[in-house]
Amino acid sequence: MIKITEQEYYEITGINLSSVLPKDQDSKQAERFLNRMCDEVERFIKKYNPKFYNDYNLPNITKEQKEIIKNACIEHALYTWNTGSYYYEPNGLAKKIPISQDVKDILTPLLYRGL
Repeated sequence: MIKITEQEYYEITGINLSSVLPKDQDSKQAERFLNRMCDEVERFIKKYNPKFYNDYNLPNITKEQKEIIKNACIEHALYTWNTGSYYYEPNGLAKKIPISQDVKDILTPLLYRGL
């Protein structure tokens, strides 16, 4: 639903993901990494506030709520990067990293108040 771009991530953190992530054949590792981080944050929101992403609520998400989600995605990506969990397991699945307390703190207004 809500995604962050590599450029947005770079502007906020100063980290160029294309140059620091391990290279792959199609060189979209940064895009996949950021999409996975946003998907994990969205799954966390759905777990605690399932009505937030309902079809009738999605068009009504405010600009502030989108910014909260983007900030949470960036924070989760930084946490994942700092713990070294950006790689894939030998079975091809991404290593699962839990949502940090900082991300939970950012998402608090969305988790318990909703729209």
